[in-house]
Amino acid sequence: MWDLTALGIGSTLGAGVYVITGAVAKEKAGPAIVLSFAVAGLASILAGLGYAEFASRVPRAGSSFIYAYYSTGEIVAWTTGWTLALEYIIGAASVARAWSGYVDELTGGVLGHRVNGWVPPIGAGLSVDFVALAVTLGLSALVAFGVKESTTVNNWLTVVNLCVVAFVIVVGLSHARPSNWEPFVPPEFGFSGVLSGASTAFFAYIGFDVIASSAEEAKRPDVTIPFATVISLTVCCVAYMGVAAAVTLMVPFQSIDVDAPLSAAFQARGISWAQYLIGVGAIAGLSTSLAASLFPLPRIVYSIA
Repeated sequence: MWDLTALGIGSTLGAGVYVITGAVAKEKAGPAIVLSFAVAGLASILAGLGYAEFASRVPRAGSSFIYAYYSTGEIVAWTTGWTLALEYIIGAASVARAWSGYVDELTGGVLGHRVNGWVPPIGAGLSVDFVALAVTLGLSALVAFGVKESTTVNNWLTVVNLCVVAFVIVVGLSHARPSNWEPFVPPEFGFSGVLSGASTAFFAYIGFDVIASSAEEAKRPDVTIPFATVISLTVCCVAYMGVAAAVTLMVPFQSIDVDAPLSAAFQARGISWAQYLIGVGAIAGLSTSLAASLFPLPRIVYSIA
C-alpha cells in the first residue's frame, strides 16, 4: 500500500506546487487560493474513490480503458484508451521540458546551451531539447527494468520532494505577514475567482489514476487501492494548501512570480539560498511526475492490444 501511496503522491505532487500555485494566486483567486485547492482536493478525492471502486472490482491494468471496456463496449474503450495514452504522452513531454528548464536554471543556463545548442532551431524558434529527451529515455529504461526497482526510486524521490515542500511551508509561514491576507478574497476576483481557481487547481491533482493503473500488480487491490488513493490525495491536498498559504503570506499576491513563485517569494524575503533547495525539490517532484506519466503507458497499450 505504501508503494502505491508514494506512486500517487509522486504523480500528483509535482508541477502543481512549483508552477500552478503562482498562476492561480496571481490571476484568479489571490490568498483564497487556499480555498481553491481545498475545493479541488475534495473533488479529486471523490473522483479518486470512483477510480478506486472500479480498480477494486476490475483489478486489471489499463485504468479507464478497461473500465470503459467492461461497462460500455469496445468502441468507447478503444477511443478512451488512446485518448488516455495521448494524455500521458503530452503530460510526459511537458514535464520533461519543465525538468530541463529547472536543471538549466540551476546550472546558470550552461547545460541547456551546451547540450541543446548542437542542433540549430527547426524554424519558428522551435528547438530540440536533448536534456528532456535524455531524462525521458532514462526514466523509461527505469520503468522497463521492473516495477519494484522503479517504485523504489520513486519512493526516495517522493521523500525528497515532501521534505522540500515541508521546508517551504515551515520556513515560509515563519516569515509570514498577515497583512498580505487583507482581504482574503480580493474583491476583483470574488467567490467566482475561487471556483475558477479550483477548476485550474484540479489539474494539479490529476495523476491519481496511476494507482488504478497498477491494480493488476497490487497486493489485495480491493484494500490497498482505495486506501492508497485517499491517503495520497489527502497528503497532496494538505501540501498544496500549505504551500499556497506560505507563498501568499510571504509576499502580496500581486507580486507573485508566475514562472517561479516559490523561489521568487523566498528571494523577496532575503532567503535567496533557498532557491537551490527548491530547485532540488522541483527536480525530484518533476522526476516522479514524469515517471508516473511513463509508468501506466505500457500497461494501457498492452491492455488495448
